[in-house]
Amino acid sequence: MKQAQRVLSTYAVDMFGIASSLFELGGLIVMHDASGCNSTYDTHDEPRWYDTPSMVYISGLNEIDTIQGNDQRLIDNIAEAVEAAHPRFVAIGGSPMPNAIGTDFKAIERLVAARTGLPTLGFRTDGIHSYLPGAGGAYVWLAKTFLKAPHRKPQKPAKRVNLLGLTPLDFSVVGNATTLKQIVTDAGFTLQSSWSMGDTLDTLAEAANADINVVLSSTAFYLAQYMRDTYGIPYVVGIPMGEKGTADWLEALRNCDSSYLTGFTGQEKYIKACSVFQALRSA
Repeated sequence: MKQAQRVLSTYAVDMFGIASSLFELGGLIVMHDASGCNSTYDTHDEPRWYDTPSMVYISGLNEIDTIQGNDQRLIDNIAEAVEAAHPRFVAIGGSPMPNAIGTDFKAIERLVAARTGLPTLGFRTDGIHSYLPGAGGAYVWLAKTFLKAPHRKPQKPAKRVNLLGLTPLDFSVVGNATTLKQIVTDAGFTLQSSWSMGDTLDTLAEAANADINVVLSSTAFYLAQYMRDTYGIPYVVGIPMGEKGTADWLEALRNCDSSYLTGFTGQEKYIKACSVFQALRSA
């Protein structure tokens, strides 16, 4: 009984993290699983489903294809969907069953990319881990694939801001995203990009021109670390809470104060989640 779980997480939550982080960006997102997993995602995790167009699909994995390891049907179906929908990229992730049979998502990634000519992410999500390595890993892939070289260096005091880790998984759709953006712009900052509610892939591609990144949720640590190491952009961790907290938060943004933390420290979470992400990508 020591191994019994009293509370079970939603199946394939790491895949749902990928789907939510990429939802608005014009890509074809494929959940490799039997029918039903997609309805769990859109009814439990994705409130934008009802009024925002997107391309999140289920592969319809069936019993015979599982037993025989028939990945060709998945590749053929993705290629057909790409031809019909004309997405900007393709993202493929799995659930516990593809993980159990050892589906090679890296090989599928290469085959789909070669056949469609589109940037493709193949991610061996297994339904065991949280949405942190899912959403966070997808953000890093986006940055490595689409970020353009900056035409300006980060400046201090900061003027241009990236909001990172903004998804309904942490902020829902009750006005939090709009309020956060309003706080930033009312304080005189320019909102460079928002990862990834209310923004486009083309805008996100210019994110390296920002002076400061704001880590709003744990899903953004991967991306913030990557952009710091690659482009020298510092990051602030936290969200504005209360009048005094908001003033301190804005001051930290202006001063590019990476020591400022609110709500969570995150470093331990980042190290743990990053190792999980690397393990999933190399599997």
